[in-house]
Amino acid sequence: MKREDILLLLVFLLFVQGYLFRNIFPALLGSLILYYLIYLRVEFSPELESEREIERKLKDGERVKTKLRLKNLCTKSVELDVFEQLPPSFKAETPSLFLNGHEEKEVEYSITPVRGIFTIKDPIIRVSELRELYYEEFMPASGSEKEVEVYPNLDKIRADSEAGETLKFTEAYQTFFGLQSLELDSLREFQPGDEQRHIDWKATTRLGELIVKDFLKERESDVYIVLDAGKEMRKGIRSSKIDFATTLTLQFAYALRKSRLGLVVYDDYGVKRVEVARTKGVEHVEKDSVITEDRRDTNNVNGA
Repeated sequence: MKREDILLLLVFLLFVQGYLFRNIFPALLGSLILYYLIYLRVEFSPELESEREIERKLKDGERVKTKLRLKNLCTKSVELDVFEQLPPSFKAETPSLFLNGHEEKEVEYSITPVRGIFTIKDPIIRVSELRELYYEEFMPASGSEKEVEVYPNLDKIRADSEAGETLKFTEAYQTFFGLQSLELDSLREFQPGDEQRHIDWKATTRLGELIVKDFLKERESDVYIVLDAGKEMRKGIRSSKIDFATTLTLQFAYALRKSRLGLVVYDDYGVKRVEVARTKGVEHVEKDSVITEDRRDTNNVNGA
């Protein structure tokens, strides 16, 4: 229940008390409170100017600062609460502040975006008088929408890959890229440290002891990731295939960071090739990521 409702209920009870007990003082007190509420309501006529600044290119899951400039156009002091109208899964702080008459302030707060391309509206601003009996909400003006693009966060991809959480790339790497192949070499007795999933249960039942499969080891080899960045991959600006392909390329790059890794990006304008790195590690992955992002940005401009 709002404070105004509580005071109106009190006014009603005072009038009832004055009527039942034939006493004029409760009725007079109720009349004064009612007059006070009417006066506050008439006096409360807020006017506000607002303008928001936000970057157009963001990173998935990385907090970004947004600035909101606010100007109180009336003579009365007011309290402001900012409510963002963000897409699902976005997170934002809800700042509050006071503005004196004709005062201008700039408030800075954080927004945490998620991957994709979105149209973001300006926030709803609730203006309350200092006693918080009355408030008015200012909706964003038409045409104030801004389109932002949230790119993959390389640090997040690297962390997920190192934790083995990104599409289980760690297991895929062990199976397909250099540690062991799918070709069976021999059977042998179980040894401490062997994985349970490699136990050959038929041989174990026949011989009466734990038997595991031993797979052929493959030599380390050069690995190239090939990315198609052509016109067909850029169709559909809000769910472009190139966006998903870029994210997947970077995930593969981090998952294969222990290999000698190279990158080939081709489109309608030519081929960009990053030769296999001489050393292992994340340095060449960072180089690949820069090439991939630059190529995508160039294609988006050319395709516009």
